Amino acid sequence: MVTQTRASMVSAAFVKLTDTLVGEYDVLDVLHTLVEECVELLDASAAGLLLADPSGEL
Repeated sequence: MVTQTRASMVSAAFVKLTDTLVGEYDVLDVLHTLVEECVELLDASAAGLLLADPSGEL
């Protein structure tokens, strides 16, 4: 089994995120990919995002 270095895993995550931004993209797909990659890279059981509007309200 080939184990990846942390740097190669981060690079792969950036490539995957970049691929989701090509052409017409769906913001939800980008955010979902971001959360999935964070869970994998940080070895977390779950992750989430909080979004705020320009006035800082969640």
